[in-house]
Amino acid sequence: MHLVALLVRVMQFYLQRNGFLSQSQSASTTELQQHLSDIRHTFTNSLWRSFALIALIAVPLSVLRSFNTGWLAVYTVHVAVGILLLGGALVCHKLPLRLKGGLLILVFWSVGLPGALTFGFASPGVWWLVLSCLVAHVLYQAKVALFLALATFLSMIGTAFGFMSGYLSIPVGISRYVTDSASWATYIIVNCIVFFVVVRTFISYTASLQATTQHQFRQWI
Repeated sequence: MHLVALLVRVMQFYLQRNGFLSQSQSASTTELQQHLSDIRHTFTNSLWRSFALIALIAVPLSVLRSFNTGWLAVYTVHVAVGILLLGGALVCHKLPLRLKGGLLILVFWSVGLPGALTFGFASPGVWWLVLSCLVAHVLYQAKVALFLALATFLSMIGTAFGFMSGYLSIPVGISRYVTDSASWATYIIVNCIVFFVVVRTFISYTASLQATTQHQFRQWI
C-alpha cells in the first residue's frame, strides 16, 4: 500500500511538472477531502450523541456514589462534563470539526485525569486518556495523537509517583468503594464505552483508509 502511494506521488509530480494533470483529477482530490471530512464529522457526531445518552445514566450514578463515599470533587467534574455532553450533543452538527473534536478530547481528559488522581489506577479514568489518543489519530494528524500519548504516559507516571510518595491518597476506604454497587455499575458502563469507542474508531479509520486507497488507485489508472 505504501509502495502504491509512493508511485502515485511520483507520477503526480511528473504529470504536474509537465502540465498533464487534468482538471478532473483536481476535482477528484477535492472530492476525497470532502469525503474524509464527512467520515470524521459522522464519527464525532456519533460519539457526542452516544456520550450524551450515557451521561444521563453515569451522572446519576456519581450522585448515588456520593451517599456511600461522601461528595468528592471528582463528582462535581462528572456533573459539569455531563452538562457539557448534553449541550454539545444538541449543537455538535453545527460546529466545525476541529472545535467539536477538540472539545471531545477535552471531555476525555476532564473525566479521565481527575478520576485517576482521585482513585489511582483503581479508577477506569486511564482508559479515557488512552481513548483520547485513538480519537485524535482519526480526527487529526498523527503527531497530535503522539503528543496525547506522551501526555497520557507522563500523567500515569505522575499519578503513580503521587500515590507512592504520599502526595495523593484515595479519599475513601478502598473496601468501602469496591462494595458500592454504583461503583461497579460505573465501571461496567466505562468498559462498554471503551469497547464502543474502539469499534467506532476502527470503523472510521478503515473507511478513511479505504476512501484514500480508492482515490489513489483511480489516480494511478
